[in-house]
Amino acid sequence: MYIGIVRVLVYILLPIGVLLTMQILGLSCLQHHHDSLVDDLVEAGKQMNTQKEKHKKKAQELEQRAVQIQDALHKQIATEEQRIEERAQEMAAQVIQARIKGNQARQKTGAKMTTASSTSSTSDVAMQKRV
Repeated sequence: MYIGIVRVLVYILLPIGVLLTMQILGLSCLQHHHDSLVDDLVEAGKQMNTQKEKHKKKAQELEQRAVQIQDALHKQIATEEQRIEERAQEMAAQVIQARIKGNQARQKTGAKMTTASSTSSTSDVAMQKRV
C-alpha cells in the first residue's frame, strides 16, 4: 500500500513540483530582466527628452541668430544702396561742375579770341593806312 503512494509521489508529484519550481524560477528571472529592460528604456527616454529640449533650445537660438543676421543684412543693403545713391549724386554734381567750368573756360577763350581778332583787325587796318 505504501508502494503506490511512493510511486505516485516519485513519478507524478515530484516531477510536477520540480517543473513548477523551475518554471517559477524562470519566470522570476524573466520578470527581473523585463524590469531592468523597462528601467533602461525609461532612462533612455528621459535622456532623449533632455536632448530633445537642448536641441529645441539650440534651434530657437540659431533661428533668432539667423533673424538677427538677416536684419543686419537688410540694414547693410539699405545703407549700401543709400551710399551708392549719394556717391552717384556726388559724381553727377562733379560732372556738372566740370562741364560748367569747361563752358566757362571756352567762353573766356572765345572772348580772348574775339578781342585778339578785333585787335588784330585794327592792327591790320592801321597797317593798311600806313601803306
